[in-house]
Amino acid sequence: MSENNTVSMHEFLCMKQTAESYMELMDAHAKELDRAMELLRRAEVEMRYAGWTKYESDNSARNWVYEQIVRFLK
Repeated sequence: MSENNTVSMHEFLCMKQTAESYMELMDAHAKELDRAMELLRRAEVEMRYAGWTKYESDNSARNWVYEQIVRFLK
């Protein structure tokens, strides 16, 4: 007994529309992620120039945050 695995044109168009909607969402998400990464890279450069690479005993969290950003960007 063989099964008929064809889809109607209406079903095909619905699947195509769904796929295109997901592609648009993923494109928008990728653009937002690219922008966030660009801003984080710029922030890292500014932090480095501002001396965040140097440990300060009264502000040790500053150095930790900088190291976490550098690790994330690798």
